[in-house]
Amino acid sequence: MIDKKYKYDLLLFIFSIVCCVFWIVSRTINVYQYKFLGAFFELAFLPMLILFFVLPILLFIQVFKTKTSLKTYSVIALLIQFITILFLTTRDYF
Repeated sequence: MIDKKYKYDLLLFIFSIVCCVFWIVSRTINVYQYKFLGAFFELAFLPMLILFFVLPILLFIQVFKTKTSLKTYSVIALLIQFITILFLTTRDYF
């Protein structure tokens, strides 16, 4: 049986990866050039924006609550979120 804490860490990690990929793709590719990709971007923009702001808060809570080693999914997901934030703040539009 998988521990509930492990499932939550893994879920936050997966959401972090999805959020990171979404924002990097939206900044590097002209999403409106392809109709399907543009429609997906428009539908997913608001949930990803909410996830972009809420996910680091949840990850901070999870990291400080568990107080485990630096090799957990929560710490890695937090690093991914910081990389995404740095990418979005330093990258110019295409």
